[in-house]
Amino acid sequence: MRKLKYIRPSYYTDFTCIAGECEDNCCMGWFVDLDDRTYRKYQKIRHPELTPIIQQTVRRNEQCDAPEINYATVRLTKQQNCAFLDDHRLCRIQAAYGESYLSNVCSLYPRIINQVNGRIEMSLSASCPEALRKYLFLEDGIVFEEGVAAMRLPIITYDVFQRAPKYAGTPVADLKLIREVSNDILSDRDLSFAERLFVLGDYLWQARKDPRRKKMIMPSKTVFSELWKSDFVRMAFQNLDVDKQIVSKRYRKWHFHARDFYEHASKDALKSAEKLFSDYFNHHVYVFENYFVNLSFRNLFPFTEVDDIFDAYCLFVMRYGMMAYDLIGNVGSGVILDQSSLIEYFQSFSKAIEHHQHFFQSFVLQLQSERLNNWKYISRL
Repeated sequence: MRKLKYIRPSYYTDFTCIAGECEDNCCMGWFVDLDDRTYRKYQKIRHPELTPIIQQTVRRNEQCDAPEINYATVRLTKQQNCAFLDDHRLCRIQAAYGESYLSNVCSLYPRIINQVNGRIEMSLSASCPEALRKYLFLEDGIVFEEGVAAMRLPIITYDVFQRAPKYAGTPVADLKLIREVSNDILSDRDLSFAERLFVLGDYLWQARKDPRRKKMIMPSKTVFSELWKSDFVRMAFQNLDVDKQIVSKRYRKWHFHARDFYEHASKDALKSAEKLFSDYFNHHVYVFENYFVNLSFRNLFPFTEVDDIFDAYCLFVMRYGMMAYDLIGNVGSGVILDQSSLIEYFQSFSKAIEHHQHFFQSFVLQLQSERLNNWKYISRL
Protein backbone atom coordinates (compact mmCIF):
# COMPACT_ATOMS: atom_id res chain seq x y z
CA MET A 1 0.00 0.00 0.00
CA ARG A 2 1.22 3.47 -0.89
CA LYS A 3 0.00 6.87 0.20
CA LEU A 4 -1.15 8.66 -2.92
CA LYS A 5 -2.57 12.11 -3.58
CA TYR A 6 -5.96 11.98 -5.24
CA ILE A 7 -8.74 14.15 -6.63
CA ARG A 8 -12.22 12.84 -7.22
CA PRO A 9 -15.79 14.10 -7.62
CA SER A 10 -17.66 14.09 -4.33
CA TYR A 11 -20.20 11.63 -5.78
CA TYR A 12 -17.48 8.98 -6.27
CA THR A 13 -17.74 7.33 -2.85
CA ASP A 14 -21.56 7.21 -3.02
CA PHE A 15 -21.52 4.63 -5.80
CA THR A 16 -22.37 0.98 -5.15
CA CYS A 17 -22.96 -1.57 -7.91
CA ILE A 18 -26.55 -2.89 -7.88
CA ALA A 19 -25.56 -6.02 -9.85
CA GLY A 20 -28.56 -8.01 -11.08
CA GLU A 21 -30.95 -5.12 -10.37
CA CYS A 22 -29.23 -2.96 -13.00
CA GLU A 23 -31.43 -2.15 -16.00
CA ASP A 24 -28.48 -2.31 -18.44
CA ASN A 25 -25.95 -4.73 -16.97
CA CYS A 26 -22.31 -4.02 -17.92
CA CYS A 27 -21.94 -7.72 -18.86
CA MET A 28 -24.43 -7.20 -21.68
CA GLY A 29 -23.51 -5.84 -25.11
CA TRP A 30 -19.74 -5.56 -24.61
CA PHE A 31 -16.82 -7.89 -25.11
CA VAL A 32 -15.35 -8.71 -21.71
CA ASP A 33 -11.60 -8.26 -21.37
CA LEU A 34 -9.45 -10.52 -19.20
CA ASP A 35 -6.01 -9.58 -17.91
CA ASP A 36 -3.17 -12.12 -18.08
CA ARG A 37 -3.38 -13.14 -14.40
CA THR A 38 -7.12 -13.74 -14.57
CA TYR A 39 -6.73 -15.68 -17.82
CA ARG A 40 -4.24 -18.04 -16.15
CA LYS A 41 -6.58 -18.47 -13.17
CA TYR A 42 -9.43 -19.45 -15.47
CA GLN A 43 -7.29 -22.00 -17.28
CA LYS A 44 -6.79 -23.80 -13.95
CA ILE A 45 -10.49 -23.93 -13.06
CA ARG A 46 -12.02 -27.39 -12.89
CA HIS A 47 -15.73 -26.93 -12.46
CA PRO A 48 -18.57 -28.97 -14.04
CA GLU A 49 -20.45 -25.87 -15.23
CA LEU A 50 -17.72 -23.29 -15.71
CA THR A 51 -14.96 -25.31 -17.38
CA PRO A 52 -16.96 -25.94 -20.60
CA ILE A 53 -17.86 -22.24 -20.79
CA ILE A 54 -14.20 -21.26 -20.37
CA GLN A 55 -13.10 -23.71 -23.06
CA GLN A 56 -15.74 -22.50 -25.52
CA THR A 57 -15.64 -18.74 -24.98
CA VAL A 58 -12.33 -17.54 -23.51
CA ARG A 59 -9.81 -16.67 -26.22
CA ARG A 60 -6.41 -14.98 -26.29
CA ASN A 61 -6.56 -11.50 -27.78
CA GLU A 62 -4.18 -11.23 -30.74
CA GLN A 63 -4.53 -7.42 -30.65
CA CYS A 64 -3.56 -7.21 -26.97
CA ASP A 65 -1.74 -3.96 -26.21
CA ALA A 66 -1.98 -4.06 -22.41
CA PRO A 67 -1.67 -7.52 -20.77
CA GLU A 68 -2.97 -6.16 -17.47
CA ILE A 69 -6.22 -5.25 -19.26
CA ASN A 70 -6.96 -7.10 -22.53
CA TYR A 71 -4.75 -10.19 -22.63
CA ALA A 72 -7.83 -12.29 -23.50
CA THR A 73 -11.55 -11.85 -24.14
CA VAL A 74 -14.79 -13.66 -23.37
CA ARG A 75 -16.89 -14.33 -26.45
CA LEU A 76 -20.48 -13.09 -26.15
CA THR A 77 -23.58 -15.25 -26.44
CA LYS A 78 -26.12 -14.87 -29.25
CA GLN A 79 -27.97 -12.49 -26.94
CA GLN A 80 -24.80 -10.35 -26.75
CA ASN A 81 -24.24 -11.18 -23.09
CA CYS A 82 -21.10 -12.32 -21.29
CA ALA A 83 -21.05 -16.12 -21.33
CA PHE A 84 -20.61 -16.18 -17.53
CA LEU A 85 -23.83 -14.27 -16.84
CA ASP A 86 -26.51 -16.46 -15.22
CA ASP A 87 -30.31 -16.24 -15.50
CA HIS A 88 -30.37 -13.67 -12.68
CA ARG A 89 -27.80 -11.50 -14.54
CA LEU A 90 -25.11 -12.31 -11.98
CA CYS A 91 -21.58 -13.57 -12.64
CA ARG A 92 -21.15 -17.34 -12.32
CA ILE A 93 -17.40 -16.91 -11.78
CA GLN A 94 -17.89 -14.56 -8.84
CA ALA A 95 -20.61 -16.75 -7.35
CA ALA A 96 -18.33 -19.80 -7.43
CA TYR A 97 -14.93 -18.31 -6.56
CA GLY A 98 -15.48 -14.84 -5.17
CA GLU A 99 -14.59 -11.33 -6.25
CA SER A 100 -10.86 -12.10 -6.44
CA TYR A 101 -11.54 -14.10 -9.61
CA LEU A 102 -12.98 -11.11 -11.47
CA SER A 103 -10.79 -9.58 -14.16
CA ASN A 104 -9.21 -6.20 -13.62
CA VAL A 105 -11.75 -4.58 -15.93
CA CYS A 106 -14.75 -6.25 -14.27
CA SER A 107 -13.63 -5.44 -10.73
CA LEU A 108 -12.87 -1.79 -11.56
CA TYR A 109 -15.76 -0.77 -13.85
CA PRO A 110 -17.43 1.77 -13.86
CA ARG A 111 -14.59 3.42 -11.96
CA ILE A 112 -12.05 5.20 -14.14
CA ILE A 113 -8.60 5.84 -12.67
CA ASN A 114 -6.07 8.20 -14.25
CA GLN A 115 -2.77 9.61 -13.01
CA VAL A 116 -1.78 13.16 -13.86
CA ASN A 117 1.51 14.62 -12.67
CA GLY A 118 1.69 11.89 -10.03
CA ARG A 119 -1.81 12.50 -8.60
CA ILE A 120 -4.59 9.91 -8.91
CA GLU A 121 -7.84 11.08 -10.54
CA MET A 122 -10.97 9.01 -9.91
CA SER A 123 -14.33 9.20 -11.68
CA LEU A 124 -17.26 7.07 -12.84
CA SER A 125 -18.34 6.24 -16.38
CA ALA A 126 -21.72 7.47 -17.62
CA SER A 127 -22.25 4.12 -19.36
CA CYS A 128 -23.31 2.70 -15.98
CA PRO A 129 -26.90 3.72 -15.08
CA GLU A 130 -26.32 3.66 -11.33
CA ALA A 131 -23.16 5.75 -11.69
CA LEU A 132 -24.96 8.30 -13.87
CA ARG A 133 -27.73 8.61 -11.30
CA LYS A 134 -25.12 9.88 -8.84
CA TYR A 135 -24.26 13.02 -10.78
CA LEU A 136 -26.35 13.86 -13.85
CA PHE A 137 -28.94 15.82 -11.86
CA LEU A 138 -26.70 17.51 -9.31
CA GLU A 139 -28.17 21.02 -9.38
CA ASP A 140 -25.06 22.59 -7.85
CA GLY A 141 -22.80 20.88 -10.37
CA ILE A 142 -19.98 18.43 -9.80
CA VAL A 143 -17.76 19.28 -6.85
CA PHE A 144 -14.25 17.85 -6.57
CA GLU A 145 -12.46 16.86 -3.39
CA GLU A 146 -8.75 16.27 -2.83
CA GLY A 147 -6.84 14.23 -0.28
CA VAL A 148 -4.21 11.61 0.46
CA ALA A 149 -5.03 7.96 1.04
CA ALA A 150 -3.24 4.64 1.35
CA MET A 151 -4.16 2.51 -1.67
CA ARG A 152 -2.83 -0.13 -3.97
CA LEU A 153 -1.81 1.47 -7.22
CA PRO A 154 -4.86 0.75 -9.39
CA ILE A 155 -5.01 0.06 -13.11
CA ILE A 156 -4.39 3.41 -14.75
CA THR A 157 -6.29 4.32 -17.91
CA TYR A 158 -4.23 7.42 -18.68
CA ASP A 159 -0.91 8.30 -17.07
CA VAL A 160 0.47 11.73 -18.02
CA PHE A 161 3.34 13.75 -16.62
CA GLN A 162 3.20 17.11 -18.37
CA ARG A 163 6.85 18.00 -17.68
CA ALA A 164 8.19 14.91 -19.45
CA PRO A 165 10.77 15.91 -22.10
CA LYS A 166 8.70 14.36 -24.90
CA TYR A 167 5.95 16.94 -24.28
CA ALA A 168 8.19 20.01 -24.44
CA GLY A 169 6.76 22.57 -26.86
CA THR A 170 3.41 20.77 -27.15
CA PRO A 171 0.02 21.66 -25.58
CA VAL A 172 0.52 18.78 -23.11
CA ALA A 173 3.17 20.90 -21.41
CA ASP A 174 0.27 23.22 -20.48
CA LEU A 175 -2.11 20.38 -19.65
CA LYS A 176 -3.02 21.67 -16.18
CA LEU A 177 -3.84 25.18 -17.38
CA ILE A 178 -5.81 24.07 -20.45
CA ARG A 179 -7.87 21.62 -18.41
CA GLU A 180 -8.61 24.22 -15.74
CA VAL A 181 -9.73 26.84 -18.26
CA SER A 182 -11.81 24.28 -20.17
CA ASN A 183 -13.56 23.16 -16.99
CA ASP A 184 -14.24 26.77 -15.95
CA ILE A 185 -15.87 27.42 -19.33
CA LEU A 186 -17.98 24.23 -19.20
CA SER A 187 -19.18 25.23 -15.70
CA ASP A 188 -20.03 28.88 -16.49
CA ARG A 189 -23.75 29.19 -15.78
CA ASP A 190 -23.93 32.75 -17.04
CA LEU A 191 -24.09 31.04 -20.45
CA SER A 192 -26.32 28.36 -21.93
CA PHE A 193 -24.52 25.09 -22.54
CA ALA A 194 -24.38 25.73 -26.30
CA GLU A 195 -22.80 29.11 -25.61
CA ARG A 196 -20.23 27.49 -23.33
CA LEU A 197 -19.30 25.02 -26.06
CA PHE A 198 -18.82 27.92 -28.45
CA VAL A 199 -16.54 29.81 -26.04
CA LEU A 200 -14.60 26.59 -25.41
CA GLY A 201 -13.99 26.16 -29.13
CA ASP A 202 -12.65 29.67 -29.51
CA TYR A 203 -10.31 29.15 -26.55
CA LEU A 204 -8.96 25.77 -27.68
CA TRP A 205 -8.41 26.97 -31.25
CA GLN A 206 -6.17 29.70 -29.86
CA ALA A 207 -4.71 27.54 -27.06
CA ARG A 208 -2.76 25.44 -29.53
CA LYS A 209 -0.50 28.49 -29.88
CA ASP A 210 -1.13 30.45 -26.68
CA PRO A 211 -2.75 28.52 -23.77
CA ARG A 212 -2.45 31.61 -21.54
CA ARG A 213 -4.70 33.71 -23.73
CA LYS A 214 -7.37 35.26 -21.49
CA LYS A 215 -9.62 37.11 -23.90
CA MET A 216 -12.89 35.21 -24.38
CA ILE A 217 -15.29 35.61 -27.27
CA MET A 218 -18.86 36.66 -26.43
CA PRO A 219 -21.24 34.31 -28.26
CA SER A 220 -24.64 35.23 -29.62
CA LYS A 221 -27.76 33.58 -28.22
CA THR A 222 -28.21 31.58 -31.42
CA VAL A 223 -24.87 29.72 -31.49
CA PHE A 224 -25.24 26.00 -32.24
CA SER A 225 -29.05 26.40 -32.13
CA GLU A 226 -29.41 24.37 -35.34
CA LEU A 227 -26.40 22.13 -34.80
CA TRP A 228 -28.59 19.04 -34.55
CA LYS A 229 -29.69 19.34 -38.21
CA SER A 230 -26.30 20.36 -39.65
CA ASP A 231 -24.19 18.44 -42.18
CA PHE A 232 -21.67 18.05 -39.35
CA VAL A 233 -24.07 15.92 -37.27
CA ARG A 234 -25.37 14.11 -40.35
CA MET A 235 -21.77 13.17 -41.15
CA ALA A 236 -21.32 11.87 -37.60
CA PHE A 237 -24.34 9.57 -37.83
CA GLN A 238 -23.17 8.31 -41.22
CA ASN A 239 -19.84 7.34 -39.65
CA LEU A 240 -21.59 5.75 -36.67
CA ASP A 241 -24.03 3.72 -38.82
CA VAL A 242 -26.48 2.89 -36.03
CA ASP A 243 -28.29 0.29 -38.17
CA LYS A 244 -25.22 -1.92 -38.59
CA GLN A 245 -22.74 -1.06 -35.85
CA ILE A 246 -24.76 -0.38 -32.69
CA VAL A 247 -26.18 -3.39 -30.84
CA SER A 248 -27.59 -1.50 -27.83
CA LYS A 249 -31.37 -1.90 -28.00
CA ARG A 250 -31.76 0.96 -25.54
CA TYR A 251 -29.90 3.45 -27.71
CA ARG A 252 -31.35 2.13 -31.00
CA LYS A 253 -34.85 2.75 -29.62
CA TRP A 254 -34.09 6.42 -28.94
CA HIS A 255 -32.34 7.00 -32.25
CA PHE A 256 -34.94 5.25 -34.41
CA HIS A 257 -37.79 7.11 -32.70
CA ALA A 258 -36.02 10.36 -33.58
CA ARG A 259 -35.41 9.34 -37.18
CA ASP A 260 -39.04 8.34 -37.61
CA PHE A 261 -40.18 11.71 -36.25
CA TYR A 262 -37.97 13.70 -38.63
CA GLU A 263 -39.19 11.69 -41.63
CA HIS A 264 -42.82 12.64 -41.00
CA ALA A 265 -42.78 15.89 -39.01
CA SER A 266 -44.14 19.18 -40.30
CA LYS A 267 -42.20 22.43 -39.91
CA ASP A 268 -44.42 23.45 -37.03
CA ALA A 269 -43.86 20.12 -35.28
CA LEU A 270 -40.09 20.54 -35.67
CA LYS A 271 -40.20 24.05 -34.21
CA SER A 272 -42.35 22.87 -31.31
CA ALA A 273 -40.00 19.97 -30.51
CA GLU A 274 -36.96 22.21 -30.66
CA LYS A 275 -38.59 24.74 -28.32
CA LEU A 276 -39.49 22.02 -25.80
CA PHE A 277 -35.88 20.80 -25.88
CA SER A 278 -34.49 24.34 -25.43
CA ASP A 279 -36.94 25.25 -22.67
CA TYR A 280 -36.15 22.11 -20.69
CA PHE A 281 -32.37 22.41 -20.86
CA ASN A 282 -32.37 26.16 -20.31
CA HIS A 283 -34.20 25.43 -17.05
CA HIS A 284 -32.14 22.34 -16.18
CA VAL A 285 -28.85 23.87 -17.27
CA TYR A 286 -26.83 21.51 -15.07
CA VAL A 287 -27.68 18.31 -17.00
CA PHE A 288 -25.44 18.77 -20.03
CA GLU A 289 -22.92 20.54 -17.79
CA ASN A 290 -22.63 17.55 -15.46
CA TYR A 291 -22.36 15.07 -18.29
CA PHE A 292 -19.60 16.96 -20.08
CA VAL A 293 -17.69 18.07 -16.96
CA ASN A 294 -17.55 14.44 -15.86
CA LEU A 295 -16.55 13.35 -19.36
CA SER A 296 -13.90 16.06 -19.52
CA PHE A 297 -12.39 15.04 -16.17
CA ARG A 298 -12.57 11.32 -16.93
CA ASN A 299 -10.93 11.63 -20.38
CA LEU A 300 -8.32 14.29 -19.50
CA PHE A 301 -10.02 16.43 -22.14
CA PRO A 302 -8.71 17.54 -24.58
CA PHE A 303 -5.60 15.35 -24.49
CA THR A 304 -6.49 11.67 -24.86
CA GLU A 305 -9.05 10.84 -27.54
CA VAL A 306 -7.09 12.26 -30.49
CA ASP A 307 -3.73 13.92 -31.05
CA ASP A 308 -4.89 17.52 -31.62
CA ILE A 309 -6.75 19.38 -28.88
CA PHE A 310 -9.10 21.05 -31.38
CA ASP A 311 -9.98 17.69 -32.90
CA ALA A 312 -10.89 16.60 -29.37
CA TYR A 313 -13.13 19.65 -29.13
CA CYS A 314 -14.81 18.68 -32.43
CA LEU A 315 -15.72 15.35 -30.79
CA PHE A 316 -17.38 17.25 -27.93
CA VAL A 317 -19.42 19.33 -30.39
CA MET A 318 -20.28 16.15 -32.27
CA ARG A 319 -21.61 14.51 -29.09
CA TYR A 320 -23.75 17.51 -28.19
CA GLY A 321 -25.16 17.69 -31.73
CA MET A 322 -26.00 13.99 -31.81
CA MET A 323 -27.66 14.18 -28.40
CA ALA A 324 -29.71 17.21 -29.46
CA TYR A 325 -30.79 15.35 -32.62
CA ASP A 326 -31.97 12.30 -30.67
CA LEU A 327 -33.63 14.24 -27.85
CA ILE A 328 -35.43 16.75 -30.06
CA GLY A 329 -36.72 13.91 -32.21
CA ASN A 330 -37.98 12.01 -29.18
CA VAL A 331 -39.63 15.06 -27.66
CA GLY A 332 -41.40 15.47 -30.98
CA SER A 333 -42.51 11.83 -30.71
CA GLY A 334 -44.11 12.51 -27.35
CA VAL A 335 -41.35 11.49 -24.94
CA ILE A 336 -41.41 13.49 -21.70
CA LEU A 337 -38.02 14.77 -20.58
CA ASP A 338 -37.54 13.96 -16.90
CA GLN A 339 -34.92 12.35 -14.70
CA SER A 340 -35.93 8.80 -15.53
CA SER A 341 -36.01 9.23 -19.31
CA LEU A 342 -32.80 11.25 -19.41
CA ILE A 343 -30.87 8.78 -17.25
CA GLU A 344 -31.87 6.12 -19.78
CA TYR A 345 -30.92 8.26 -22.77
CA PHE A 346 -27.59 9.64 -21.54
CA GLN A 347 -26.52 6.20 -20.28
CA SER A 348 -27.49 4.38 -23.47
CA PHE A 349 -25.76 7.06 -25.56
CA SER A 350 -22.62 6.73 -23.46
CA LYS A 351 -22.59 2.94 -23.64
CA ALA A 352 -23.12 2.94 -27.40
CA ILE A 353 -20.88 5.89 -28.31
CA GLU A 354 -18.22 6.61 -25.68
CA HIS A 355 -16.57 3.20 -26.02
CA HIS A 356 -16.67 3.20 -29.84
CA GLN A 357 -13.13 4.36 -30.59
CA HIS A 358 -13.26 3.33 -34.25
CA PHE A 359 -16.19 5.69 -34.76
CA PHE A 360 -14.32 8.62 -33.19
CA GLN A 361 -11.25 7.93 -35.31
CA SER A 362 -13.18 7.61 -38.57
CA PHE A 363 -15.11 10.82 -37.91
CA VAL A 364 -11.98 12.83 -37.13
CA LEU A 365 -10.23 11.41 -40.21
CA GLN A 366 -13.14 12.60 -42.36
CA LEU A 367 -13.00 16.07 -40.80
CA GLN A 368 -9.27 16.21 -41.47
CA SER A 369 -9.55 14.94 -45.04
CA GLU A 370 -12.23 17.54 -45.84
CA ARG A 371 -10.37 20.25 -43.87
CA LEU A 372 -13.34 20.89 -41.62
CA ASN A 373 -11.52 20.62 -38.29
CA ASN A 374 -11.05 24.37 -37.91
CA TRP A 375 -12.73 27.15 -35.99
CA LYS A 376 -13.95 28.97 -39.09
CA TYR A 377 -16.10 25.97 -40.04
CA ILE A 378 -17.19 24.89 -36.54
CA SER A 379 -18.12 28.42 -35.42
CA ARG A 380 -20.66 28.68 -38.25
CA LEU A 381 -22.56 25.50 -37.48
